Amino acid sequence: MRKRVGMPNLDMNAANSAPDRYLSAGETGYPNVNGSNKGVILEIRRERTIELMQEGFRFDDLVRWKAGSCIDQSIVGMYFPGAGGYDLSGDGKADVILYAEGEAKPTADAGVLVYKIGKDVILSDGNKGYLYYHKNINRTPFSEERDYLYPIPTDERSLNHNLTQNPGWKDGLSF
Repeated sequence: MRKRVGMPNLDMNAANSAPDRYLSAGETGYPNVNGSNKGVILEIRRERTIELMQEGFRFDDLVRWKAGSCIDQSIVGMYFPGAGGYDLSGDGKADVILYAEGEAKPTADAGVLVYKIGKDVILSDGNKGYLYYHKNINRTPFSEERDYLYPIPTDERSLNHNLTQNPGWKDGLSF
């Protein structure tokens, strides 16, 4: 995958000597990865997440890695250290300007997006932090007991009364 996009090969020794802190952290990564190849495993998981985005493999990967708790992590965007202009395209000009509550709305050139922190954009730590679009959305937490297994279909259980439902799933059958 790396060669296709002009990235250097993964240096396994470098990856293992300094595993990515973000990918190792419980709140943002895979806290259950340990051992001498921790850095490489984290890099492989990061690359699968990026390369296979929107292709329907993510849940299966999380189940295979017994990392279902990652589903409960906050869904956040890029990090902004505070109000100000940000050059996201690398052309030396601000593409986005963030301003704080109580400040006057800054003027901007055509095409520059101007957002008020706390109103137009929510940041994870008030006036700084990660973009937090889903802050006020209630999500069903991942259940270690239930969500690694699918429910046994009701039709199959109706045909074979010896089948019991998987833990945590209720289908209304009681035989």
